[in-house]
Amino acid sequence: MLYMTPQAGAFQLGLVLGEKAAQAAHEMDLPDSVLPLIDAAPRYAEGRGIRLPVVTGDDLAAVRALAALKMAKR
Repeated sequence: MLYMTPQAGAFQLGLVLGEKAAQAAHEMDLPDSVLPLIDAAPRYAEGRGIRLPVVTGDDLAAVRALAALKMAKR
């Protein structure tokens, strides 16, 4: 569901959102940096492949929101 790659003092999240979930993300209260990543993500048959650097608490909140969205839109 989620792929986390450790980095120095942070981690990078990788996930794939289906088109419905990607559109629903625009209706959520996500940090300003997240929506451009979703919009620019490559589109595959499975959905949009997103890589999100997670450094701050706001980033972690976005991860939680996207994970919940992914679970709801399966």
